[in-house]
Amino acid sequence: MRNNAIIAEAAASKDVYCEIAGRRWMALGNFLIGCLWCVTVVGIPFGKQFFKIAKLALSPFGASVR
Repeated sequence: MRNNAIIAEAAASKDVYCEIAGRRWMALGNFLIGCLWCVTVVGIPFGKQFFKIAKLALSPFGASVR
């Protein structure tokens, strides 16, 4: 039980650090690049992947994107 609490505390401190380090800027950049890729039909699959990365940038550590 104690190990789970330590891991949860470490993940929370990483979340705070990443929020300070620019998690929102990374998500915004990936979102804008995804929009640019979606301008062409060929780039739509790449744009979708950038949108997934932007979603992952805003989620806490340990999350997965499908």
